Amino acid sequence: MPQLVAVMHTDIAGYTAITEDNDSLALAFNEKHRRGVKEQIEKHRGVLQEIVGDGSLSYFPSASDCVQCAIAMQLFFRTDPIVPVRIGMHIGEIRGEKDLIYGNPINVSSRIESIAVPGSILLSRNVIDSISKRSDFTFVSLGTYSFKHVDQPIEICAISNEGIVVPTRELVTGKLKLYERQDIIVFDEWNDEELVRRLPDAKLICQQAVCSYGFINYNYSKLRTFLKDGGKFHCIFIHPESAAIHIAPERHERQLGAEQNIAYIQGQLHLSFHKMQTLGAGVSYKLTHHLPEPIMTFIDPDDEDGVLFITLSGFRMDLHARPSFVLRKSTHRKWFMFYYQSFRNLWDSDASLTIDFMQSWEENLQSKDETPSDAVSVVQ
Repeated sequence: MPQLVAVMHTDIAGYTAITEDNDSLALAFNEKHRRGVKEQIEKHRGVLQEIVGDGSLSYFPSASDCVQCAIAMQLFFRTDPIVPVRIGMHIGEIRGEKDLIYGNPINVSSRIESIAVPGSILLSRNVIDSISKRSDFTFVSLGTYSFKHVDQPIEICAISNEGIVVPTRELVTGKLKLYERQDIIVFDEWNDEELVRRLPDAKLICQQAVCSYGFINYNYSKLRTFLKDGGKFHCIFIHPESAAIHIAPERHERQLGAEQNIAYIQGQLHLSFHKMQTLGAGVSYKLTHHLPEPIMTFIDPDDEDGVLFITLSGFRMDLHARPSFVLRKSTHRKWFMFYYQSFRNLWDSDASLTIDFMQSWEENLQSKDETPSDAVSVVQ
């Protein structure tokens, strides 16, 4: 018989890394997690379905009992030694016997738990709606998310009672769905399966960026492996003294962020130079006074199956937020060739100044700063 229940998943965040660094601490965390889960679920009239490794699955006939249990758990885990536990919950029908239950709420609560941060309790809007008359629970909405293997987007809320961590939306990451059309996949830098799949077949990566976003910042280890295997990396960044980063406010808002972030751009350029200086052969770095698109990354333009490029053209961008990338697959080859040719035109023109890694960053800027600073149009 189906049962309408509130399902809860718990998990110790980063447990594998903790185990590798400190076995005794990992054991202490695991023991405290097990003790807290068992005690609080029994106290709040829940059913502990299983504890596997550093995670647990339980369910409750009452959603309010489930939420109250989760709050009690997190307050217990926040005492010394603090255990970094994530909690997620959803409400719906489950089926099965005591030793084996199944149903959509189990999958959904697991997905919700995956996007939580240590010390937080995330739950679906369905749970909130079922306890709306309880004045002892407070919560905030984090927005709507689409999860892997879950058909419909779900509004996620965070319990905000005293002592409970409330994650910011920018920190939310986990088992989220790749939004996919035939020609476009939207994904973020923490969830780059498409990039991982295509990278082994690539021979060349070309990146055009305002500063060191994208491939360098968020895929640095992959870039090192790519170069070690004989790949080539070409990148064009805006010159730190270019007038192009002092452009009209409306374009600032659309592409670069607020004008006060110019110093941030300059710092990121300096950082990218030092990162790439350590990579050795295979890296070619150029600066331009022309305004590049915020992020355009191209991989292997000569092989139809290996083509990949990332662009943020026309998207609002916050320099202090983690950027989301738009990955356009090779099904729209004409657009790839348009962007790639623009990149090559700029790369081969006198407006792009080659960086010498044998010199310091300051020496490069002194010797290469010969292009007029008012050159801000994109080379076509």
